[in-house]
Amino acid sequence: MTHDSVRKLPCQCGELIDAAKQLPPNHVAFNPSRAGKYIYIRITVHAAENEINHALVVDTVTGVARMIESPMTKLQKTVNLFRGIEDLRMVEYDNRIWFAGTCTHASEHQINDLIVGYFNKEMTAVERIEAVEIGSRPVKNMCPFVHHGKLCLFDMFLMKIYELVETEDKKLEVIVFKTLTRGNGISDEVLRGSTSPIHLGGNRWGCVAHCIIYCKNRVLVTRLSYIHHWVEFDIDNGVITYISEPFFLGHWGIEYISGIHRENEKIHLYYGVQDQKALVAITTLADLRSGF
Repeated sequence: MTHDSVRKLPCQCGELIDAAKQLPPNHVAFNPSRAGKYIYIRITVHAAENEINHALVVDTVTGVARMIESPMTKLQKTVNLFRGIEDLRMVEYDNRIWFAGTCTHASEHQINDLIVGYFNKEMTAVERIEAVEIGSRPVKNMCPFVHHGKLCLFDMFLMKIYELVETEDKKLEVIVFKTLTRGNGISDEVLRGSTSPIHLGGNRWGCVAHCIIYCKNRVLVTRLSYIHHWVEFDIDNGVITYISEPFFLGHWGIEYISGIHRENEKIHLYYGVQDQKALVAITTLADLRSGF
């Protein structure tokens, strides 16, 4: 589907962190997400020979922020340019903060794998992490959520929901829990995952997904802009019931929504801009559902 217009979502936008003032030189903050009271912000340290990713975790109740370094001893040795754990989505499960993300050296494949794990109870270190076979590589944008006590992953691109299970040898693996189809009249546009789903009531769940406008010219950076959509689905019947008109938050360009949190009537959307800033936009479900 093509679009000749796009709306600016009604919202209040603000930065989560002023990296220039609050972080050391060569550190950038972007692509945040949230689970419960904890906000994750991806921190990338730029050096001449590599870019190393860590997690800055903020307790929104106490205001305490901790830098959690990527657990290099739990990962494979590498000479890759991109190192550490990237673009985590978090979820509360079994009294822990679990995460799903990617890493270029979580296995011997040395290409973006799906990683799943959890932080320790003190939220000071990664306690568990492992590469999970999903059937293809590279892997991006797998979004965790909990449904009826099961730890699940949502794959918007393939329109599949996986359940994460532990094998007899204590390894994590995925099984297909549900394959989604599009309801009558729903756009057939190919979308990719952005945020974990949130429960809207009954069988209904909602999330933000995205598509990309590319530059046709032969340039190094081919992405011109991300375009967001609000998506709703019926998890029991496996049907996508609604895809909104396209929208952006506050920046037309590389604006990427990576996290979501519902607080009473407000929806908090966590996003990055130009891979350089971590921000939050506060809106409502009604505004996400609205058209022009």
